[in-house]
Amino acid sequence: MPDASSDYLAFAIEQLRNIQQESTGTIHQAAHVVADALEDGHLLYLFGSGHSGLAAKEAHGRAGGLVPAIFIEDVMDGDAERVEGMARLILGRYGLEAGDVLIVISNSGINAIPVEMAQIAHSKGVTSVAITSVAHSSAVAARHSSGQKLYEAADIVIDTHSPRGDTVLPVAGSPFRTGSTSSLASIAIVQSIVVQTVALLTERGITPPIFVSANVPEGKDHNHAMMAQYQKRLARYQIPLTWEEEKK
Repeated sequence: MPDASSDYLAFAIEQLRNIQQESTGTIHQAAHVVADALEDGHLLYLFGSGHSGLAAKEAHGRAGGLVPAIFIEDVMDGDAERVEGMARLILGRYGLEAGDVLIVISNSGINAIPVEMAQIAHSKGVTSVAITSVAHSSAVAARHSSGQKLYEAADIVIDTHSPRGDTVLPVAGSPFRTGSTSSLASIAIVQSIVVQTVALLTERGITPPIFVSANVPEGKDHNHAMMAQYQKRLARYQIPLTWEEEKK
């Protein structure tokens, strides 16, 4: 009986080891810009289209995660990721400002939305961090009219080391493969950025703004206090202050 499950896990473990050995430098670089942004009162945004959205959501609202981290929802769930102009509509729901950081996750890095996310970030003075497979992206053609791929448009590029096609095990009697690893790799990278950011803030004498599990007794009060500091800024469709509020 074949043991494909063990083969898959062995490949995944080796890929994570490659990330540790080859991508730690760029993970630290990303964590530094996130720590600097949070220290200066800015926010962290994360976006992924389709399955990449799972990794983007990993940093949002969970135990040990950063409170000032906003998950940018792909309302089309990947169905429009090749449509140029959609990124601007998606970002229009959020209040990105110069000094913020935007993490864009796309394993292929060739579709319009992730590329435009990085391009728009650049135009706004927002630092963009790409989490992408350089091997896959460099092996296939760009689908954006600019000719750019995500790793060419972003300020910082973290390689997932996922293979071309994002599948790792051959299927007997078939030209196709099975066993995707990009989600595992991207989630591990997102968590690595988070923990490194927390370590940097702590080293600077700053209490890191992190969530505690809501399933432990001490979580409720801590999380409510954290959200009280950030909730208004974390809301979509932010409402401008009225004239009366501005006078105060």
